Amino acid sequence: MTQIYAVDSIMGTGKTNWAIKHMNCHKEQRFIYCTPFIDEVNRILSASPHFRQPTEENAGGTKQADFLKLLEKGACIATTHELFKRVPVTERILTLIQEQGYTLILDEVIDVVEKLNASRFDLEDLQRYTRVEEGTQRVIWTAGDYEGNHRELKRQIKTKCVVQYKGNALLWLFPISI
Repeated sequence: MTQIYAVDSIMGTGKTNWAIKHMNCHKEQRFIYCTPFIDEVNRILSASPHFRQPTEENAGGTKQADFLKLLEKGACIATTHELFKRVPVTERILTLIQEQGYTLILDEVIDVVEKLNASRFDLEDLQRYTRVEEGTQRVIWTAGDYEGNHRELKRQIKTKCVVQYKGNALLWLFPISI
């Protein structure tokens, strides 16, 4: 990212209006506008018609795949924190963000560390499908055609942002590379 703006302040102080005005005055730049609220995504789309929202219909049935397609096109993107956290941080995505010179605008604070919902039993069971990198403690999904009870944990682990903490918890970390 060339720049990151964190527009977190007291609600109702005009920060979204500022962001809309800024993005509309700089249409030559590429932006990713990230907010916790779908209503705010819709507000950006209404006020800035050059923005796109990732949808399931546009690229292989997943919003994550469409996010990648929009990055490839150099489109301005309005999305939620939740979708932004679901996008796997691959070398391809990091390269596209850097090459396209995106500016990230975070509307409200995004959680940078989040404890995942995994019981001790889940952690023991996951050892059959994952490995933990020494040093980084990053959890790597190793099972191929898994369709068991841990589909949501599998999805989170595949974002490459999950670490094991002290052997008894899984944490999702906002990718420092972003």
